[in-house]
Amino acid sequence: MKNVTVLILAAGDSTRFWPCGDKQLFRFAGTPLIRRLLSQLISFGFENFYIVVNKDNRQAIEQIISQFKKQNI
Repeated sequence: MKNVTVLILAAGDSTRFWPCGDKQLFRFAGTPLIRRLLSQLISFGFENFYIVVNKDNRQAIEQIISQFKKQNI
C-alpha cells in the first residue's frame, strides 16, 4: 500500500485514561501501544505515516519511531 498515508493522532491529553498516563506510551505486554500499532500497520503493507504528537510525548514517540528504519514516518 505505497500510495496510502496513515495518520495517527497521538496528541491528546489522555484525560479519560487517567491515572495510567499517555495512551500511546502505555505498555501492553511490555510494548508501548504506539509501537504495536505501527508494527501491525507495517505488517499490513503500509509504509507512509504521519504521527501528530504533543510537546509532552514527542521525545518518547520519536525514540520509538527511530527503531523503524524502512518506513517513512
